[in-house]
Amino acid sequence: MSLIFVGILLAAGCEEAAETAEKVSKDVDDALQAEATKDNEYLLSVQNGSLTDYPDVTLKDAFGQFFSSPKWKYFQADTGEHVVEFTGYCTYMEKKVKATMQFVVEEGNEQFEIGALDFNEVPQNELVKSALLQKIYEVDNESTGETE
Repeated sequence: MSLIFVGILLAAGCEEAAETAEKVSKDVDDALQAEATKDNEYLLSVQNGSLTDYPDVTLKDAFGQFFSSPKWKYFQADTGEHVVEFTGYCTYMEKKVKATMQFVVEEGNEQFEIGALDFNEVPQNELVKSALLQKIYEVDNESTGETE
């Protein structure tokens, strides 16, 4: 009986270690891709762009003040779309989460639209996306990364 229990604990521990290693590997890959694409024209157009409701603040500045460990990367999707992906950490419902937001950039111009948002790889809906953007751009934002 005790051997079965030990086996279960070892299996659970190995699975957790494998998940942790996979997350670390993904974070390293993301950091390398972010560095490799930091001067990409699409990435720069999003970073230096602004949202219609907040024309005086660039996305890079707003997101950089709100999120911890902000990272930007560019990739071309299988569909051919040009995608700029932002990742950073904030507090959501009293827990630290990794937020990932994608921006789809139209080829040939600097216009973009906000695409997917997820927290810890869990997709979020439009309501959460809107609430997050409002919180990011609050005038009284004290760089805490707090969201409700």
